[in-house]
Amino acid sequence: MAKTAPNKNKPRFFSVLMTLILIGAGIFGVYKVRSMLRPGPLFAFFPEKESVSEKAAPADEATTKTADEDAIAAAKAIGEADSTLTPAFLSYIAENCDAKALKTVQAAMSAPDFDRAVWFTATGKSFHTLNALADGSVDKGLVRDLQSDKDTIEIGFAGKINAAQAGSAADCISADLQKAMQEMDIQVVNSECVFSSDGTTGAYLADPKSVDLYKQTGVDLAVVANDRVAVNGADGVAQTLKTLESADVSHVGAGADVNEAAKPAYFLVGGRKIAFIAAADTLAWRSAYAATATSAGVFSLRYSLDAVKYAVKAAKEVSDYVFVYIHAGVDDNASWFDIDQDTWSKALIDEGADGVIGARSSRLQGMEYYNGKLIVYGLGNFLYDDSTRETGIYKLSIAKDGTLSHFFLPCIQSGGKVSLCTNDADSYSVFNRISTYCGNVVSVDSDGTIRNNRR
Repeated sequence: MAKTAPNKNKPRFFSVLMTLILIGAGIFGVYKVRSMLRPGPLFAFFPEKESVSEKAAPADEATTKTADEDAIAAAKAIGEADSTLTPAFLSYIAENCDAKALKTVQAAMSAPDFDRAVWFTATGKSFHTLNALADGSVDKGLVRDLQSDKDTIEIGFAGKINAAQAGSAADCISADLQKAMQEMDIQVVNSECVFSSDGTTGAYLADPKSVDLYKQTGVDLAVVANDRVAVNGADGVAQTLKTLESADVSHVGAGADVNEAAKPAYFLVGGRKIAFIAAADTLAWRSAYAATATSAGVFSLRYSLDAVKYAVKAAKEVSDYVFVYIHAGVDDNASWFDIDQDTWSKALIDEGADGVIGARSSRLQGMEYYNGKLIVYGLGNFLYDDSTRETGIYKLSIAKDGTLSHFFLPCIQSGGKVSLCTNDADSYSVFNRISTYCGNVVSVDSDGTIRNNRR
């Protein structure tokens, strides 16, 4: 007997009907459950995100909501474990950090030897970086976010530049050296001139338009703690700083008064917060260049040493690394560093500096490791005049695990132009000068790696 074909329409009708009923019940249930489970007290610290549209909610809304709630819960637990954390900080991490990462931090906080370095390990951003992003420091212009997430941070330090004696980058800096400077995450130079548009001319008075040299070479920070920035008085200091700011170049080491001169420059790069401070030796015959409570000038090592040391200590409390650039040394042409350079550099490292870099003498000077930190006593002239000088860029690399490595890019200044060394003989001459004038406690390999020979 032939089988009768089943009626397909009836089952299909009931199937569709049941599906619609279940969907409706689900929507109603999710809505009610969500409204009942919202963690009301937390919203004083973590405001709820605005919803674009309930109808436009993504299909994985439940998963996203769970992830958000997990992050909120972890941030709340972190706040309970450390009462010093601000609501703004807790709100920021709940909004911007992965729940799994926050749980890693939360678990680590229970250990008696808790190290805040776990913030970087877990989230890719240090505690100080997260704080700067959370408290509005970046938006207020107090900290500069370079928007870099590279695993290795590279900072370049160059010696003295006198923009009054320089032309465009194409005319006075070799193309390969320009590229090396532009590739640094942070490029620092000692800007030893006054930017002035009042028509006055002089060996250290540069037209404000010449700041383009810094823009063309990727300079991020200009050190203005030196014996030239104040030669035109308070107006010259003010116009110099204004010119640098107009070119988006940060500055450090001079100001309208000692408080402004003492301000560190802060950068966020590679998930780290890095501070720079600059100060100069205002020798007796240049004491008028020292900033005071009521007068413009530079942050003085000689007359404000305690203030410089305090600035370093304070910056270290809110930063991952602090580097100090000093303008010191009695002799303008000395190859050997003097007792003041040595004493001041070591005192600043004792206060928490992670390295000290100097540039006053026109010549390269030696280097020394002190308590594991490198002191670069003098970088000499980088682009300063028509003389022929051995010079270069000290390159500091910070690895993802926080390890610091040190390198030197050898250069020659000659005829108003600075160039990267392109042959072994010139490179050896530069490296040999550095090694000779530091008693061989530091040496430089043929590839530019700086070695601590006391290890």
